[in-house]
Amino acid sequence: SDYMLHAPGLAARDGQADGGGAGPGAGPGAMPAAAAGTLLQVELNTIASSFGALSALVSRMHAAAAPAPKHSLPLARRATAPDAQPRSSLPLPPNSALESLPDGLVSAHKFYRSEMREGERPDYPPVVLFVVQAGERNVVDQRLLEAALWERSRVRAVRRSLEEISRAGRLGSRNGRPVLLLEGTVEPQGGLAASGLAPSTPALPPEVEVSVVYFRAGYTPDDYSPGLDFETNAEWKARLLLERACCIKCPCVD
Repeated sequence: SDYMLHAPGLAARDGQADGGGAGPGAGPGAMPAAAAGTLLQVELNTIASSFGALSALVSRMHAAAAPAPKHSLPLARRATAPDAQPRSSLPLPPNSALESLPDGLVSAHKFYRSEMREGERPDYPPVVLFVVQAGERNVVDQRLLEAALWERSRVRAVRRSLEEISRAGRLGSRNGRPVLLLEGTVEPQGGLAASGLAPSTPALPPEVEVSVVYFRAGYTPDDYSPGLDFETNAEWKARLLLERACCIKCPCVD
């Protein structure tokens, strides 16, 4: 969700009355009582949530910037300054998105594996698929989640656009259920090793099974070429493939 700070009394600077007044005895141009400001929700994301990982880092930055040492220090040194206020005593709410988001994906991953125990490859477990836009600009936020999956739970993630899924994906069968299989030897959107976030991740086998599909694209008409043709339209072909497979979709559109 997105929030903005609403300060209804800003117009008072121009001598205009706006919301509640400044109160008795206030001089010209005084800010009204209602000008303290309130947080208003301006957007609610129900299909995909961006900047969850980055927001956790912003929270840490605020914690580092909030202490007020006796002498002015660069921001990078404030958190460790001897006279800085301990973070635990700051009135800042915690932000655990960088833990809760990957942990939620891991829970779905574990459930899939528990339901599909028979016939799983012993040398390489299923992976989490990030469906991303071609030329994704919000890659840093997604990379942090990808790295957290590996560092916290040793769950590997791969990144594919819908067009890439249409070319490199197919339906397989295991335990009588349709499973999503992807070519794993090539990482078109770059992998953890390429990003430098987790160089210890093992190389992908020629083909990997997908346990969870995490949609960071595919939820807007702009992600699909014109024409609802599941045979020739690469994006719709990929979406049909994803929905036919028994892997868990996040979010689910049922």
